[in-house]
Amino acid sequence: MEENKDLDLRAEELALKEEELMKRVEELNKKEEKLNKIEAKFVGAKHSIYQHIDVSLSTMDKVVSAIAIVLVAVIIYAVIAK
Repeated sequence: MEENKDLDLRAEELALKEEELMKRVEELNKKEEKLNKIEAKFVGAKHSIYQHIDVSLSTMDKVVSAIAIVLVAVIIYAVIAK
């Protein structure tokens, strides 16, 4: 009798844990879907901007990186010169 009660308690605990895990999986799937949508928007925006300029994507990435580096250098120079 006591063993049956212990088994019933364990089965209930396992069922509760399984339900909790299923909720977590569902939440993670929702978050992953949201992140995928955001990533798709970003990549789409990047390609739509680059399609107007006739250079490769990697070349444009290098140009944007160089401009960002120059901008940071100018800001640092302005702070130091102040």
